[in-house]
Amino acid sequence: MERVTLKDFKFFRDNAGYIVGERAMSAISLARAEKYSQAREWYVVWEFEDYSDDHLGDHSYWCTKERSYEALSEYDMHEAMAFEHTHDVTYAVLKDTNYEPLSSLGGIIDPGTNYARVIEAELASEAIAKQKLII
Repeated sequence: MERVTLKDFKFFRDNAGYIVGERAMSAISLARAEKYSQAREWYVVWEFEDYSDDHLGDHSYWCTKERSYEALSEYDMHEAMAFEHTHDVTYAVLKDTNYEPLSSLGGIIDPGTNYARVIEAELASEAIAKQKLII
C-alpha cells in the first residue's frame, strides 16, 4: 500500500468533518482508507437519485442559495426569481474488483469534487471496518 502523504492528510484535515480533539486522527484515518481502497482497486459508482427539492428536508437550513433567495424576496421579487435552482441528489456505492458492493451512501446533495473524495474515503473506511481490517 502506498504511504499517506502530507498533502493527503491536509486535504482530509481541511475537508472532512471535525470532532474536537480528533481532527488529525480522523484525517489520517480517511487518508489511510483512501490509499487502502486504491491499492485494492476498489471504485465508487455514482448515480443520480430521483428526488425533488421538497424531499430534501429544511431547504433554507442547508442551502445557501435558498437563504439568498429568501433575503432577496423580501425586497425585490423580480430579482429573487433569478435564484430559482435545483439540486443534484446522488448515491455512491463502493465496489470491489468483482463488482461486489462493499458500502454505500445515498441522499448526497450537490457533491463537489472535494466532498465526493471525502465520501469515497468514508465509504472505504466503512468497508474496512466491516471486514474488521486494521490498516
